[in-house]
Amino acid sequence: MPQSLISALNGQTEVVKRCHKRDLRDGYDGVFMPGALNRKWRTASRELIWQWFFPAKTLTLVPEANERRRYHLHETHV
Repeated sequence: MPQSLISALNGQTEVVKRCHKRDLRDGYDGVFMPGALNRKWRTASRELIWQWFFPAKTLTLVPEANERRRYHLHETHV
């Protein structure tokens, strides 16, 4: 890892932490989890370790489950 990237990566980590804290405060349902992980570990989608490193700017409404979840930032926005 180039030393020149460390500061930017640490800054992005702080962005993710702030976003996650705000999401938890607002009662969101977590990130979209791969496969059956959401059924296996019910609370994992709301744990910091599972949050996207480049999160989408808005939450996605899942109407059939009445949930608000966060997805990753789309590649066209990077």
